[in-house]
Amino acid sequence: MIKFRTLLVLLVFTFASAGCRYFNTDAFSGSTLIWESGANNYFNRESPHPLEFGEDILVTGEVEKDVRVNLEKLPWRSVAVKESRMEGDSLVFEGAFRYDGYALSDILSIVKVDKWKKEEFYPPVDLYVEVWNDKGEFAVFSWGELFYSADPYNVIIAKNVTRVIPGKTKELWKLPKSAKIVSGGDRYSVRNISDPVKIVIKSLRGNFKVDREPEIFTSTALEVNDGTQPVLTFPNLPAHLPVVEKRTLFYGQSMGYKGEKRYRGVSIEQLIGESLPLNKSSLRGGIVCIEATDGYRASFSLSELMNRADFKEPLVMYGGDEKGRDGFSLFCPGDMFADRAIKSINKITLTKSKQELTGNLIIFHAGSLSMPFKAIAVSFMIMNPGVKILAEASGSLDAARKITELKRDCDIMASADYIVIDNLLIPEYGEENIKFATNEMALVYTEKSKYSNEIDSLNWLSYLSRKDVAIGRSDPDSDPCGYRTLLTLELTKLQSGYNREVIEQIETIIAKDRRFIRPKEVDLLALLDAGAVDYIFLYKSVAVQHNLKYLELPKRVNLGDPNYNSTYSQATVSVRGAKPGEKIQVKGEAMVYGVTIMKKAPNRAAAEAFIEFLLDQNGGRKILREMGQNP
Repeated sequence: MIKFRTLLVLLVFTFASAGCRYFNTDAFSGSTLIWESGANNYFNRESPHPLEFGEDILVTGEVEKDVRVNLEKLPWRSVAVKESRMEGDSLVFEGAFRYDGYALSDILSIVKVDKWKKEEFYPPVDLYVEVWNDKGEFAVFSWGELFYSADPYNVIIAKNVTRVIPGKTKELWKLPKSAKIVSGGDRYSVRNISDPVKIVIKSLRGNFKVDREPEIFTSTALEVNDGTQPVLTFPNLPAHLPVVEKRTLFYGQSMGYKGEKRYRGVSIEQLIGESLPLNKSSLRGGIVCIEATDGYRASFSLSELMNRADFKEPLVMYGGDEKGRDGFSLFCPGDMFADRAIKSINKITLTKSKQELTGNLIIFHAGSLSMPFKAIAVSFMIMNPGVKILAEASGSLDAARKITELKRDCDIMASADYIVIDNLLIPEYGEENIKFATNEMALVYTEKSKYSNEIDSLNWLSYLSRKDVAIGRSDPDSDPCGYRTLLTLELTKLQSGYNREVIEQIETIIAKDRRFIRPKEVDLLALLDAGAVDYIFLYKSVAVQHNLKYLELPKRVNLGDPNYNSTYSQATVSVRGAKPGEKIQVKGEAMVYGVTIMKKAPNRAAAEAFIEFLLDQNGGRKILREMGQNP
């Protein structure tokens, strides 16, 4: 009898060891038995079906180093879902399933995070992850969704699937063939993407100002932003929305138990659902930043706010006795920890995660943009390591002709004069002409330049017209700086009342030193540095970028002030057009740089992302300012 019992124990242990994934960690069955009539578990009416997947997955992004996590060593988790597919305004039910696999929280627990700007804001509450497959599809999950939730194992990479078969109809739902991400908490299965290959850890980006001990810690208004602009502002909670009350044992992951608390508020889904785009794309890839007046912020996937199967949407509250909760605040009923129960919230912003960018991005740009565009490109490529920017500087007119005459591939063209884009590229080649920067003409020189200690904004014409002074300027048929030089000189004639002496001085300046005319303005820098010329007509921004001395010209002639456009427009010059032999008239106006995406851009996704970064207040616009060029 003892021997039989020993043998039985050994057999059971051996069987359990061989099938442990379905034995003691199966959250739904509790056993490996297939359901039979009269049994009480409905998740095992058939055997599990294996799904194809490898042994590991790449974790990258804001980590100390990229890691390939071996999944075979991780615990086995199970979730049950009712899957549906969104088709326009309709819903297609695809079946009920139990999935077994590896939880994202287990996978990410192995990885050491190295958060961007952790010195400014250390808590991981603003992290989120993008899970990608090799088709370029991705789904977004917040860090709190995976680590602060009361059910941290609800998002898995499924390697087995079992149909949950209706007892009477015996309906056999169509089985997936490959592994997939399964989000057990979602109402609609928009994030259940197949064949995941990597997980990218990111943190919220924005112009956050952290002050953890503000004098006034309350929010008197709540702004909702759809990612591009504010769409709603609440001075208080709308009276027509139903108020929900929740009682909780308040527990922080750092400070532990904080007592039993009662919170009353309205569902965030009802409060802001109509003001944010809710579709398959946004629910799959949307990440939401909820921030407070002291700079504290937390990430939420749009799905966990608007697409929950358990209906435990966060509550937005207004008014209370606790400091920081007398204005707007947040409570998350689905969280185990209190880290996202944010006090004094004043802004809710949707950020749409974008397609991972790869490939070459070809940019033709004006020579005066060489330094700022190089800095902007470096920042952009750090954020998008799959993109390589191939930038080519030239005169703006020449840059346009590379497209119109030479038919070269190009994604983006940036001109020192937006008129070049209007006249030569739109509508046949370019799309929207975006005005993004300003500048002004200046007279640039060095300490070695003749009369550099004597020249000023009143006598510059007399010194430039001297025979022993060499002048450089760019070609007006190739470069806006060249024809803007001529416009500046023409406006100087105008401002003098066409004084005979001034006219003669300007004609002398234009006629002399033609050997020092170059295709683009930055080519003149080498001549100045070598001492071949004493002065060059150049943009002020280029002088600032190269730490050169420059003489500011009067506003009425420097083409830098829109208030003088009526004056500037009185001067015109003729330059070569889009086709050989063709001429176009350029009228004076304040300098405005333009940029456009080509209609046949080879890498449109990267081009659109670059333009967005160029126009970002904390991206390209900030870099332009730092380099002496106002946005």
